[in-house]
Amino acid sequence: MLPAAMTRIHPTYHTPYVAIVVYACVVATLAISSSFTQLAILANVAALTLYLMCVAASFELQRRDIRADGTPFAVPGGPAIPIAAAIVILWLLSNATRREFLVEAAVLGAASMLYSIRKAGGQR
Repeated sequence: MLPAAMTRIHPTYHTPYVAIVVYACVVATLAISSSFTQLAILANVAALTLYLMCVAASFELQRRDIRADGTPFAVPGGPAIPIAAAIVILWLLSNATRREFLVEAAVLGAASMLYSIRKAGGQR
């Protein structure tokens, strides 16, 4: 989804050096403009949102009985475990502030826009 320049590999260290530098600049900018506590909270809100999406996906895959290769892993209790996990995650997210949700929404919006632009342009 990102520009091709981000995939450049360093000839000696064999690492995606452009992506690392860009990531470091973004993190440094956030660290300078905010407190560590705010960054930790934003990271936790983002991670919890991702976990919530994974729980929703696991629930839906179980409901549809999707099988990739052989018999899928079955959790005892059926949908009770994903539902309980979603309740705990939502309870944890209920402690986040409006600003933290707005920042996360802005990041998700920007990523979605970048994805849409690249997809419309025929790039993968």
